[in-house]
Amino acid sequence: MAEEKEDVVLFMTTMSSSLEVKKKCQKILTVMASVSSTHNLVEKDISQPGGLANMRETLKNPKALPPQLYSEKLGPLG
Repeated sequence: MAEEKEDVVLFMTTMSSSLEVKKKCQKILTVMASVSSTHNLVEKDISQPGGLANMRETLKNPKALPPQLYSEKLGPLG
Protein backbone atom coordinates (compact mmCIF):
# COMPACT_ATOMS: atom_id res chain seq x y z
CA MET A 1 0.00 0.00 0.00
CA ALA A 2 1.36 3.41 -1.00
CA GLU A 3 2.08 5.87 1.76
CA GLU A 4 0.01 9.05 1.59
CA LYS A 5 1.92 12.21 0.71
CA GLU A 6 2.16 14.90 3.35
CA ASP A 7 0.92 18.39 2.47
CA VAL A 8 3.38 21.23 2.91
CA VAL A 9 1.89 24.72 2.61
CA LEU A 10 3.92 27.49 1.01
CA PHE A 11 2.66 30.89 2.06
CA MET A 12 3.90 33.20 -0.68
CA THR A 13 2.93 36.35 -2.52
CA THR A 14 2.74 37.11 -6.21
CA MET A 15 2.54 40.84 -5.53
CA SER A 16 5.98 41.44 -3.99
CA SER A 17 8.25 44.07 -5.45
CA SER A 18 11.15 42.56 -3.51
CA LEU A 19 13.58 40.59 -5.67
CA GLU A 20 14.79 38.80 -2.52
CA VAL A 21 11.28 37.48 -1.74
CA LYS A 22 10.80 36.36 -5.34
CA LYS A 23 14.14 34.49 -5.30
CA LYS A 24 13.30 32.79 -1.98
CA CYS A 25 9.93 31.65 -3.34
CA GLN A 26 11.57 30.28 -6.48
CA LYS A 27 14.20 28.41 -4.47
CA ILE A 28 11.50 26.82 -2.29
CA LEU A 29 9.55 25.77 -5.39
CA THR A 30 12.69 24.18 -6.86
CA VAL A 31 13.50 22.27 -3.66
CA MET A 32 9.91 21.12 -3.19
CA ALA A 33 9.81 19.83 -6.77
CA SER A 34 12.68 17.49 -5.84
CA VAL A 35 10.64 15.93 -2.99
CA SER A 36 7.33 15.76 -4.84
CA SER A 37 7.29 11.97 -4.47
CA THR A 38 6.81 12.30 -0.69
CA HIS A 39 5.18 15.71 -0.28
CA ASN A 40 2.41 17.75 -1.90
CA LEU A 41 3.15 21.46 -2.15
CA VAL A 42 0.09 23.61 -1.51
CA GLU A 43 0.69 27.22 -2.56
CA LYS A 44 -1.27 29.92 -0.74
CA ASP A 45 -0.99 33.45 -2.08
CA ILE A 46 -1.15 35.83 0.89
CA SER A 47 -1.84 38.80 -1.39
CA GLN A 48 -5.45 37.58 -1.55
CA PRO A 49 -7.88 39.20 0.95
CA GLY A 50 -7.26 37.84 4.44
CA GLY A 51 -4.20 35.89 3.29
CA LEU A 52 -1.60 37.60 5.47
CA ALA A 53 -3.78 37.31 8.58
CA ASN A 54 -4.44 33.63 7.81
CA MET A 55 -0.70 32.92 7.42
CA ARG A 56 0.17 34.65 10.67
CA GLU A 57 -2.63 32.87 12.53
CA THR A 58 -1.59 29.48 11.12
CA LEU A 59 2.06 30.06 12.04
CA LYS A 60 1.15 31.60 15.41
CA ASN A 61 3.53 34.45 14.57
CA PRO A 62 2.02 37.96 14.30
CA LYS A 63 5.11 39.28 12.49
CA ALA A 64 5.64 36.49 9.91
CA LEU A 65 6.41 37.56 6.36
CA PRO A 66 6.42 35.44 3.19
CA PRO A 67 7.69 33.06 2.09
CA GLN A 68 6.89 30.57 4.87
CA LEU A 69 6.52 26.78 4.86
CA TYR A 70 4.09 24.97 7.13
CA SER A 71 3.23 21.33 7.79
CA GLU A 72 0.20 20.16 9.82
CA LYS A 73 2.38 17.39 11.22
CA LEU A 74 5.46 19.46 12.07
CA GLY A 75 4.24 23.06 12.29
CA PRO A 76 6.28 25.93 10.82
CA LEU A 77 9.27 24.76 8.77
CA GLY A 78 12.49 26.72 8.52
